[in-house]
Amino acid sequence: MVLAGISGLALVFGATLPTADAAPSEFRYKTFKVPTANSEPRYITEGPDGNLWWVAGADVFTPNPDPDTGGTFTSNIGRTTPAGVTTEFSVNCNSCLFDDIASGPGDTLFVSSNSAGLTTITTAGVVGFVQPLRADGTEVGYSLGALTSDGDDLWGSTTDIIWRYDVPTGEFTEFAVPGAVGEVDVDANGIIWFAAVNAIGRFDPANPGATVITPVFTPDDLPANVISLAVASDGNVWFTDRFNHVVGFLDPATNSDTSFFTPTPESGPQDVAAGADGSVWFTQARVGNVARVTPDGVFTEAGKAIGDDPRSGLEEALGVAYRPARAGQTESVWWTMQAANKIGTVSAR
Repeated sequence: MVLAGISGLALVFGATLPTADAAPSEFRYKTFKVPTANSEPRYITEGPDGNLWWVAGADVFTPNPDPDTGGTFTSNIGRTTPAGVTTEFSVNCNSCLFDDIASGPGDTLFVSSNSAGLTTITTAGVVGFVQPLRADGTEVGYSLGALTSDGDDLWGSTTDIIWRYDVPTGEFTEFAVPGAVGEVDVDANGIIWFAAVNAIGRFDPANPGATVITPVFTPDDLPANVISLAVASDGNVWFTDRFNHVVGFLDPATNSDTSFFTPTPESGPQDVAAGADGSVWFTQARVGNVARVTPDGVFTEAGKAIGDDPRSGLEEALGVAYRPARAGQTESVWWTMQAANKIGTVSAR
């Protein structure tokens, strides 16, 4: 096991700006029903094959021929093509509940769950399992939670630990980072940005002692609850705060923060993904659609506003993935509609 300390922790305070105005919609909108009923799709990513891969949050019970002998619980991984054709892959993982999914090197994607270890699936649909081991041979016994990929590495965090899994070598490294509690993302320079309590942290694997945690705020100067974060193409680190209905970003060059209330009241911004030209996309969990915001605070909502049904106990919109433009295809954004059991997408007109 490699364990690195972080002496020299610093706190840097920032500022906020007021609410921005909303811009009109400019996107085509489609939804695709998930074949298995009540799947509760959770998080989604673009795979190395250009398709959208997602995980179902609910397990599926298949009774044995003799119902008195019980049955089998399985969980599904889904693949949806840009044309909307969905294939589901059943995984027998002992009643695990899938959490997040990320593309690794080659043709393999990795899935975390409420159990230790990682489920793997290739773009051809071949399912496997990996149990990460520390350098001393002991198993990593905790759930790996939200996943981020960077080259050959997967990154994530658990309480006060940021971890790195080198896929080709199998090396699993843990760094002691007091304050790390949630999602991480990696910038172009290999710096790890992580969610902390009412703050965003900066961690340099090459210099663990230089970790900095910067508090972030809502436009009315309340501490922001950082739910999800993503590094935009211009280097700004964006976050969502679903409880205060705020999105904002930290500027790494100045360690100052800027935040905006979402134009739709009570929208519940949840997951966030980097888009083009410094913008980001985020799901509106209590509305059922997605929105784009620029560093200048210009919002564009996209997709039908479904509205929140608190009776279901599920999110109307949860995970989001950005798919950049390529030959013959415009840019598109994909998200999971947990309560409606659908995959939604919007694309540029």
